[in-house]
Amino acid sequence: MLKAIIFDCDGVIAETETERLKLLKALAEEKGHKGIDEKKHLKLLVGRKSVDFLRDVLGGKMSTEEAEEIAEKRRQHWEDSPKKFIKEIKGIKTVCLGLSKKYEMAVASTAPRRMVEATLKHLELKSYFKVVITGDEAEKAKPNPDAYLKALKGLNVKSEESIAIEDSDTGIAAAKAAGIRTVALRNRLYEEYGYKPDLSKADIIIEELSDLLKII
Repeated sequence: MLKAIIFDCDGVIAETETERLKLLKALAEEKGHKGIDEKKHLKLLVGRKSVDFLRDVLGGKMSTEEAEEIAEKRRQHWEDSPKKFIKEIKGIKTVCLGLSKKYEMAVASTAPRRMVEATLKHLELKSYFKVVITGDEAEKAKPNPDAYLKALKGLNVKSEESIAIEDSDTGIAAAKAAGIRTVALRNRLYEEYGYKPDLSKADIIIEELSDLLKII
């Protein structure tokens, strides 16, 4: 019996990754570090921490301290100007309203808590989610199942009583590793940036978030 729906945040609740990439690129270039390509590097950013992304892409050109400083500036911009950087995924409010009447709901993200909280607050969605797991609680990032296992524990439900909503191959892998059936939302904006996640391991693939109300 289905009891809970667990949502990823970035790319499922809100469109944030492309704006995060643009901002990280601008902040890095302010410090004289060029080399981030919006069309090439989105796939390296989705579902990952900004510091890890910067260090991977720019390598030895950027110290860990510089990467952490840029990541902190990015977070501050996010909190100061949420309207500029956080765009709701079409249909998310209707879906939350509809599903919350029947099921417990949670967020399982490896983004920092302050970023997830800022997103939910800006979109006025926080009240729908009984449990919010972030990178502050999940020590290991996706594809590790840590965030989903903690969400299951917080909701007090079994994996077979839950469904995860994801938009990336790493997120799908994390949910499946936790034993959770997974619905993948195809993100067309990612594809415009040259990133086409492999969604084939999801149980169901949907084109619009509102399709959830038809299948759940």
